[in-house]
Amino acid sequence: MALKSRRFLHYDIPNEMAFGRQAGYVIPSILGFLLLISLATISALNIAATHIRMIQSESDYLKTFISAERSLIEAERNLSLGLNVNNEVDVETYKPKYFRNKSGISSQHYKVTSSAKSPLTHVQLQSTIRIDTPQTASKNKLKQIERLDWKKL
Repeated sequence: MALKSRRFLHYDIPNEMAFGRQAGYVIPSILGFLLLISLATISALNIAATHIRMIQSESDYLKTFISAERSLIEAERNLSLGLNVNNEVDVETYKPKYFRNKSGISSQHYKVTSSAKSPLTHVQLQSTIRIDTPQTASKNKLKQIERLDWKKL
């Protein structure tokens, strides 16, 4: 009676012949699964590092661009006020082709070039401006500045 009841229990020990016929697929499948998980982890870390480098590069470029633009705007403001321009900015005066002065107004054209550098990026901006100065001093007429062109070199 004891032998019959043992056969229906879940913890019944199989005979010795069954152990010899097993293929042993558990350990290789676990090792393969761990290999796939490690490859996915390495790939995700590589992609994350690439994205971080791209974001840092964009941030450095933006900071360099803002620096060049600030120095360009400051130079334009100084030119309109009649002050000296700092050494970081190149100022070139020129007379455009087919330009005529309006009566009572003296016009001066400038090409202002600003540049900024960081370890990885170099940005150059150029602005073309015209400053109109009235020849007769009055309350209503002040110097006017007009940006004619703006470009990134």
